[in-house]
Amino acid sequence: MEKIISILNEFEYEMYEENHKIALERAVERFKQNKCEEKAIGEILKTIEKYPDYDWGTPGAFGHYMEVYINESYPDLLLESYLRKPTENTAFLLFRLATQTDDKQVYCDAYKKSLLEVKDQNLKEHIKEYIAWLD
Repeated sequence: MEKIISILNEFEYEMYEENHKIALERAVERFKQNKCEEKAIGEILKTIEKYPDYDWGTPGAFGHYMEVYINESYPDLLLESYLRKPTENTAFLLFRLATQTDDKQVYCDAYKKSLLEVKDQNLKEHIKEYIAWLD
């Protein structure tokens, strides 16, 4: 866990100093080199929550990294993160996940619940679009 935190701290330093895509790709390479695997997902999601307005990409390097673990801990961790603090990025990642499952209701319910709490109008509109696609 210490190595994961170190990689993310380094990323946070680089995220505004360099091209954001390069900073993201460099952090993912560090995760891979250090064999962090799915253990990094929870901390990556916390970092995304911490910087909700950052351009993470669609889905971006972190999204692609986490989606490798779609049959493991990723779905539960993503849903927990989204319910804790919905962001544009986690809403989009959740939608990508929802379209790959037969049980879309759990994701629709999460979106509907978040509509009551989300203040950002742009995010609200995206959530409504995701619900319409999934319902």
